[in-house]
Order: sequence, then structure tokens, then C-alpha cells
Amino acid sequence: MKIFYLLLNLSIEPFSFAIASEDKILFEKKQAGDYSFTENIIQAVMSASKTYELSLSDCKGIGVINGPGSYTGSRIAVSTANTLAQINECPVLGFNSIDIIAESLKPMKNVFITAIPSRKNEVTFATFSAADMKNRMSADIALKEDAFLDFLKRFEHDISIVGPLSSVLLEKCNQLTFVTAEYKELMLANIFSAFKTTIHSAKIERYVKPIYLHNAV
Repeated sequence: MKIFYLLLNLSIEPFSFAIASEDKILFEKKQAGDYSFTENIIQAVMSASKTYELSLSDCKGIGVINGPGSYTGSRIAVSTANTLAQINECPVLGFNSIDIIAESLKPMKNVFITAIPSRKNEVTFATFSAADMKNRMSADIALKEDAFLDFLKRFEHDISIVGPLSSVLLEKCNQLTFVTAEYKELMLANIFSAFKTTIHSAKIERYVKPIYLHNAV
């Protein structure tokens, strides 16, 4: 019997999805700056699955980024994942976008911040003591970009900023004392790694909720 797993990120650009077997990603597609990709995600998944002689009914598990990030994208991703999980009676696992980026940074020994773009001129971030989602030092925090830069100015020791931030904001971060900032996008391979770790040991869930934050300050 043919089966596949669906990996879905509509929270952070580039938006993406992948079809995976038990041990590897078979197909991956990503798109930036085009919200029709998000709106037509089911059609795109159906088209890709046909290439491997699969259908949506062959999906036996879903790993989805359920936020934070784009409000609309997260809502559509979660709705899509939940609906497919209910129809196929398969598990769905939700992953925090900031945690997934942090997990991809191993090994890192210093304090670092994973940051993602939020609404216009806003940043959502969390602080970690090492590259592992278990070593969080803060909850997800939303700030205006100016307030985020002011926050960074308080540090009196080296700290790294990593995430899919704009080149303009990264440059502003790198102008600060003690701060090193670099671009890092969310990769579906990292979602797949987390998915494989938990899919067979986790309690079977067929419903996840989107992660929305309070207004930025």
C-alpha cells in the first residue's frame, strides 16, 4: 500500500509544502510573494501526489507549521491539515515556526534569538540558551521593529540573531554592539526531522490550533 506524509508551511515565506515517504522527502515546492500559492494549496498537493501515483487518501500523517507567522497562512494551513486528518483518520502534528528554525541551528553554544517577520514592521522572536527547542529562555514575543532593536541594545555580551528577516532589518541588527545577525529560512527538512521523531510516539491527534500572538508593543 502506498502512503505519504504531508509537510506544510504557510506561516513564513517562502511558503512551502512537501510530500515525504517514511524516510525521505519525495517532492518539495516553495513560493514567496504569491498568496495564490496559499489559497490553492490543496490543488497543488493533489497535483504533486499524482506524479507519484498517490492520492490525498494515501496521506497517513501531517506535519504543519501552526504559527507564529502569517495570520491568514497559519489559519489556512491548520484548517487544511485538520480537515485532511479528519477525512483520512490520520494524525496531525503542529510545530512552532520559531522552534523549528532553532532546532536547525545545532550545535550552538551561545545565547541566540530566533526571529521571524510578523505583521508590517513587526518581529516575533524567542530567546534560546542553545540550539534546541527544549532550551527556550522566553515565550514567543511580538515587538515593533524599533522596539526589537531597542531590546537588542540592552545586551552586554555576544548574541546571535537568526531567522528569515529582511535584509534591511538584518543590517540594522548587525550595526549594534555585541549583535551578529544572519538570514535563515524555515526548511521543510527540519519539519520532517521533528515529525519523524514524534509521529510514532506521540498521542494520535487529529486537530491542532493555530498560534496567534497578542498585538506587538
